[in-house]
Parts: sequence; structure tokens; C-alpha cells
Amino acid sequence: MDTSDRQANGIRLMMSGQPTSRNSRAECEAGSHAKRPRRQNAHPKIAIYPGTFDPFHNGHLEIIRRALGTFDHIVVAVGANPEKEVLFTLEERLDMIANSIRGDTRIEYEAFEGLTVKYAEKRRASAIIRGLRAVSDFEYEFQLALMNRKLSRKIETFFLMTAGRYLYVSSRIIKVALFGGGSPEGLVPEYVLGILKKKFPHLGNQNRGKTCGRCYPNEPGS
Repeated sequence: MDTSDRQANGIRLMMSGQPTSRNSRAECEAGSHAKRPRRQNAHPKIAIYPGTFDPFHNGHLEIIRRALGTFDHIVVAVGANPEKEVLFTLEERLDMIANSIRGDTRIEYEAFEGLTVKYAEKRRASAIIRGLRAVSDFEYEFQLALMNRKLSRKIETFFLMTAGRYLYVSSRIIKVALFGGGSPEGLVPEYVLGILKKKFPHLGNQNRGKTCGRCYPNEPGS
């Protein structure tokens, strides 16, 4: 076989994807079996979940856990507004969150002041998480999302629909039930329920699952 024939055979082998030498054949076989190292995410996706959380309830916790399916890290941002009337202090609300997430390193909690979108930029977050319970929520949240978009083009708003079993649950309605003598058992994490029992002694005297008639006078069995 002359030089021109060897060159032609080499070209055909290269075009067919077959190795042209012992060394290249060994490299090909080794490469086919070697496992490529997994690339680590140098820029984790961070999202802010803002709110008053007065008190923190299971609807909040459910949104956080589902958001972790999309984001690598969630920062639960507790609004510190001294002008807003709240039932629990900032320290109490942070404590509720800390003991409800049970040491999950993907979840962080922190107090903040000022505009949420500016705080999100400070934390290098890419999104703000908002939970939607009903159509009535959407109008306000839509306006808020557009305003945040106006203030920062880098931050997106990520909406999550609340799970059906928590559609009616809000911090406000839990407080209404508490002051009316009702129990939020099953609607808040166990640790939060313990805190509520200390602040509202009547909760410790109620049977499990019993609803107070003073809070819901039109319910059967009132």
C-alpha cells in the first residue's frame, strides 16, 4: 500500500469515527467508560420569600418546600415595620420560623426593612416568591409584581398557588380565630402551636379538633 492509499484509508477511518491508531483506540475506549465529573453550580438560584409571618403557619411552610423544587436557596425575609401592629415580636416570629424549618440548610431566615426588591438585590436573589390563595389575591399581587419589575429588571416574581387544604388559611384569619376562642390546631407547625398555647391559655383546655362556637357561631354544633 503506497502513501496515497494509506492517507485515503486514514481519512475514511476519521470520517467513520473509528480510531486510526492503537493509542487513539485506547483513548476512545477509556473515554466511553469514564464518568464525567458533575459540574457544581457556581451560581445557586436564590429566592426571597417575604412576609410578616404573624404568625408563621403551614401555608407558608408548604410554599417554601415547593419553591425548593425550583430554587437552590430560599431566604424567608421577615418584614420589620415598627409602624405595623403585630401580635408577635420580630424575635418571636424569627424563632417560629427557625423551629419550623427544622435545620434545613437550604432555608435561611432574616429580618429586613425597606423595599423587598432592594433587599432581594442585596441578597443577590433572582426572584421573589409569592403565594396565591384566590383570584382576590392576584389583583394586588399583579400590581406589586409590576411595580417591583419597574424598580428592578433583575428580579422576577415567582407565583405559587397555595395547596387546596390551605386555601383559606392566612395569618389574619388565624388571629381572628384565636381572639374568638378557636384553635388553629392543624393549621400551624407544632412548635408554633406550642407558642400560641402559651399566649392563649384557652387552647390547652380544648379537645383536639374541637371548634369554638364563639368564633364560628353559624357552624353546626355551636
